[in-house]
Amino acid sequence: MLFIDQLSVCHGANKLLDNVTFEVGNKEKVGIVGASGSGKTVLAHALLGFIPQGFEQQGGIICNEDIALIPQSAACLNPTARVSRQLKGLAHSEAQYHKTIKHCQLDISLLNKYPGELSGGMAKRVLIALGLVQGKSLLVADEPTSGLDHDRAVQLLALLTTSQGDRQSMVVISHDIVALTRHVDRLLVFHQGKLVDDVTIQAGWYNHCDPYTQALWQAAPEHWYLENGGHYAKSA
Repeated sequence: MLFIDQLSVCHGANKLLDNVTFEVGNKEKVGIVGASGSGKTVLAHALLGFIPQGFEQQGGIICNEDIALIPQSAACLNPTARVSRQLKGLAHSEAQYHKTIKHCQLDISLLNKYPGELSGGMAKRVLIALGLVQGKSLLVADEPTSGLDHDRAVQLLALLTTSQGDRQSMVVISHDIVALTRHVDRLLVFHQGKLVDDVTIQAGWYNHCDPYTQALWQAAPEHWYLENGGHYAKSA
């Protein structure tokens, strides 16, 4: 489905991504986590070919499927077009349009709104719908839960990752490691542009992961009370 081979993105002497290699299998859901500035969004842009002028990309990206992007910001929406018009403009088919608005719980009132009339949570659902309505086999979601509290983030990730059953592969980028572990098969952990861990959720439960992954897990407020060493554990 998707294979990344020794991918680096540089701006002068600064490496934003450093020799990253991983793959995403057919129908697999992969989460990408890391602190701000770790290279997550740069990776998303590289997958779509959105490397800015003045940056250099090295290594290979091999993908045998079309990719749809769920962008991080509602600023990507067309401010002059109603939600329904934007969805229909990208829809793979009329059936896909109706399936998507039903799944994302977009009623007539919301569909008739302009982006400037949407709340933060509404805008996030519309961005997800814009990705899903295209009917692509591979979906890349860049921080789809940014700006939401943990409970709403979990709800939105559930909406996203249950959208197409088992027919779609996904790469979901997020800072919320706790929410991601409930909805993906595997975690890729980035730190300062490097891929430092590639771990299944089950392996992580039993602490078979990199110390940095453990530190990210322990840093979540939900785990500050744990007395077992804050392990990336089933008790979370």
